[in-house]
Amino acid sequence: MEMVKNKWDHFGNNFETLSIWITEKEKELNALETSSSAMDMQIHQIKVIIQEIQSKLSSITELEESAQSFAQFVTTGESARIKAKLTQIRRYWEELREHAQCLEGTILGHLSQQQKFEENLRKIQKSVSEFEDKLADPVKICSSATETYKVLQEHMDLCQALEALSSTVATTSASAQKVANRGSCVQEAAALQQRYQEMQSQAKEKQTALEKLLAHWQRLEKELSTFLTWLERCEAITSSPEMDISSDRVKVESELQSIQASSSSDFLLL
Repeated sequence: MEMVKNKWDHFGNNFETLSIWITEKEKELNALETSSSAMDMQIHQIKVIIQEIQSKLSSITELEESAQSFAQFVTTGESARIKAKLTQIRRYWEELREHAQCLEGTILGHLSQQQKFEENLRKIQKSVSEFEDKLADPVKICSSATETYKVLQEHMDLCQALEALSSTVATTSASAQKVANRGSCVQEAAALQQRYQEMQSQAKEKQTALEKLLAHWQRLEKELSTFLTWLERCEAITSSPEMDISSDRVKVESELQSIQASSSSDFLLL
């Protein structure tokens, strides 16, 4: 009887120890679910916990073997209670293992989501940097309406490409709200959004400047054409002996003053 009592006490102590261990591990899993630590740290923690849980399967087997060793010395009622305890502890262990495996899947999913966000963020940051370089590149040749129009069209193409980037920037900002490490990701997305908005303003200002420059060149070239036409008339008048030079000269000088005033105004605008 002493041997049976010792075995029963040993079984009871081991059962209690394993029950407490399972309860503590469940608390660790609950804490890990709300942890704000780095993803790599969380992955390390959950893998360690899963290994520990798996190693406890041998403790359950030992409990079952221990109960079997003295089952013949106990009453039917006590035997039923022992089997119920064993069934209960195995179920708790299986639930703990399932909880840990589900949490591992969740953490790995968060990691994948964050990696995807960071990859997309790097791509969009590279595109934004390329646009910034293009916008910062000064206009070198705008010495005629034709050249200015060409530069303006190239800039308009750049503006369209920049506008097409808008949805990608918005998607990146939205995805930052969904990642586990939300704080830093939201900050990076906000910084990207600000850079993009500043580029849009710069592009609009440059477009306005080019449109004004084109209008000035067109006005200047129109005035130049008028001036050349007037000059040809002057040459025709001075070369014709049949024309009244004095009266035509007054008319020509009046036209010249009008053209000079208009041309001077355009040069000041340029």
